[in-house]
Amino acid sequence: MEGSKIDEAASSTYLGLNEHHEKDVVLRYMRFMRYQRSLRVRTVEGSFEDFVKLKKLINDKTGDLYDEEDASFSKANVEEIVEELKEIAKNEMETELLNAAHTNVLLLRQMCEQAERWHLKLTVNISELENKDLLNAVEKYESDQFDFSGKKNQRPQINVTNFKRLTPIDVQGEPADLLRAEIERLKMDNQHLKSAVQKAEFQVITMAKEKERLLAEKSSVVPTVVLEESKPKIDPKLLSDNEKLSQNLQHTRKDKEKLEGDLIDTNKKLLKIKAQLEMAEKELEKKFSQTQAYANMKRMLTQKNQQIKTLRHQIGDSGNVVDDPSGKETSDDD
Repeated sequence: MEGSKIDEAASSTYLGLNEHHEKDVVLRYMRFMRYQRSLRVRTVEGSFEDFVKLKKLINDKTGDLYDEEDASFSKANVEEIVEELKEIAKNEMETELLNAAHTNVLLLRQMCEQAERWHLKLTVNISELENKDLLNAVEKYESDQFDFSGKKNQRPQINVTNFKRLTPIDVQGEPADLLRAEIERLKMDNQHLKSAVQKAEFQVITMAKEKERLLAEKSSVVPTVVLEESKPKIDPKLLSDNEKLSQNLQHTRKDKEKLEGDLIDTNKKLLKIKAQLEMAEKELEKKFSQTQAYANMKRMLTQKNQQIKTLRHQIGDSGNVVDDPSGKETSDDD
């Protein structure tokens, strides 16, 4: 019942969002960004005014830049002024655009923190940021919300100090408890598997070192045996030692084959355990995706993703009218 009400409300809005997201989240964010935009425009205007005042001050002191009698600039003066104004405007716009981008990153961070709490991974479609239809919808929504037929006294005031922090998604009930318990169990199983892998790797390294040691012993013993056999007389003790050494080499070879077999079995068991873990995770995801909680969260995240796409386009969209905290209009052409 509640879900149908949300869908009905969403279908009647500009951006396809429910009333809470459109009125409580999107609208407040647009007010904040309009306020920031007006401040940034006034910052650029103030930079130009400061530059003009500085030039007048230099003129009063030197009299080189401006001739008060004929009210004219030289070509070199004009080129210098235009170049300095261009550099000032470039630096100011670069700084303000950078601040706007960082503000959007903080908004995305809040969304991602909510998703990570439930082990969800959000995705965005960057191509949708250039969707002309959606951009027009956002523009119309902003125009209808803030342009009240030119009546300034009805324009909503901006109060950035009363913005609420984004509350995390919270799901209560037995499905959520079961999900948390299953996640903890899978974490423990994953830790056990990691320990088994580390143990198997240690055994492989140990066997490799043992193999190298045995090969070194063999290479050092064989020349001695050949030298003794070339002698006319063979010492019985040497023969006995050689026989014992051969037996030791044979036992060592058998131990090596056994260790290699154990390693292969261990690797097979590890692969089997990994396959079981993947199967269990898929089964868990399948069960969880069939729950109402998952459906609600998925719908909410889809709506938030759409919100992020439209808001990021709004930053690059220039408007003719911006808001001022005092309620006055400021024209971009001014």
